[in-house]
Parts: sequence; C-alpha cells; structure tokens
Amino acid sequence: MLRLAVVVRALSAYNAPRHKAYVRREREPRPWDKFVGAEFVYGVSPVHSALRSNRRKIHSLFTESDPPLEIAGLCEELGVPIVAQPKGRLQEAISQPRAVHQGLALCCEALEFELLESAAANNGRNMWLALDEVQDPRNFGAILRSARFFGVPVVSCAKNSAPLSPVASKASAGAMEEVVVYEARNLVKFLAKSKENGFRVLGASLSKGKTDHRVLALRDVDVDVPTIVVLGSEGTGLRTNVLFATSLPSTP
Repeated sequence: MLRLAVVVRALSAYNAPRHKAYVRREREPRPWDKFVGAEFVYGVSPVHSALRSNRRKIHSLFTESDPPLEIAGLCEELGVPIVAQPKGRLQEAISQPRAVHQGLALCCEALEFELLESAAANNGRNMWLALDEVQDPRNFGAILRSARFFGVPVVSCAKNSAPLSPVASKASAGAMEEVVVYEARNLVKFLAKSKENGFRVLGASLSKGKTDHRVLALRDVDVDVPTIVVLGSEGTGLRTNVLFATSLPSTP
C-alpha cells in the first residue's frame, strides 16, 4: 500500500497544472528610435531655451500633455512636431530615473564646444571664465547659469571636463542653450597666449601655500583690467601647472 501511495502521489504531481512558460515580450518601437545618436533636453526652461536659441538640430518634442503656449508657438515656428507620450516613456527617453522632466523632452542633436586659442580672439571681452577640469555636470550647469547672467564668456579645457549634456542644461536652467562655451585643447597654452595679448589671469584657490605668487582678495581686484578667472575642479582645485600659469592667484 505504501508503494502504491507513492506512485499515486507521483502521478498526481505529474498531471498537476503547470505554470505557463514565460514569454518575453518584444520592446515596442519608440518614436525616437529613428533618431540614432540624438539626446533629450528636458524641463520647461531648457526646452524653451533650446527652441528659442535654435542652435541644435531638433527632431521632435515629446510631451506628457499640452506644452506651454510659448513652447508650442516656437515649435510651430520652427516646424518641430509635438508628440504625446506617457510619463513613463519620457522618463525612459531621458535615461535619468530621478530627473524632473516637467512633462517635456526635446529630441535633438548634441551641442558642441567652440574651439578657441586665445581670449583676445572673441569680441574684445574684458572678463572671461576658464574652467580647469570641472567634471560634475550639475556644477558645470550652475557655473554656466551664473556666466549667462553676468554675460561672461566661458572656456573649458578639452580633457577631463563635463560635456555639454542635458544634465548640465537642466542644472543651468537652460542657460547652456544660449551660452557659447569654448574649448581649449591645452588650457595652460591658452592662458599663456591670453597673457601675451594683455589679459591678467587670476586663479581661484583656497590655499596660500602652493606658489610664491602674491595672494589678492577679490574685493581688491581691479575690474577694469582684462581678466580671466580660472576655477579648478571639485576635488583638487587648480592643477599645479595651471596655477603657475596664472598672473596672480586669488582667494574667495
């Protein structure tokens, strides 16, 4: 009887209903799949600034609901299609899980840096901001926001620096879309060439012991002299060779 019970139990288990096999669903095509290599500017201010400045090649505006009237008007003026998409799709498009897109994602091509060899090569501006390996895109965006407000041109070193990304655009509240950011392939040579052209180069530093240069407080800086202010990276500040290339390191 014991053997018969074991056999009956085994047959019952064999004939029991089984779970359906998992069938992987294919990903549905997205309307932006055809724009290979494109990126997404997101948020009301960045999208508005990108449309208004019209510096990018723009493909489509994807929106959760009707966009603000001014943005809709710019899209109509520029011939940019407006395509409704669910909120989750917009989050997927921008690839930033915690980003606040405010229901707008502009599909467009990336911005590029402009190459510049000397500060004297652009419009005779008397005040410039140079960035020495600023890598955090949010810090980069915040700097661009301030530079846009004060009308100061910005030059960044080509290596180990934050790119002109949608994250930086969002952090800049759209200022990145309107500011032309220049790129120096060699920041030390750029500073040296600028000094030859009559610019004073001030390096912002918290330390007074890195060089034998005199330290000057910002309140004592003569703003009438053509000047480049150099800001260092978040972790190490100004590199030693950049600090020695300055005319006069300054402290906040």
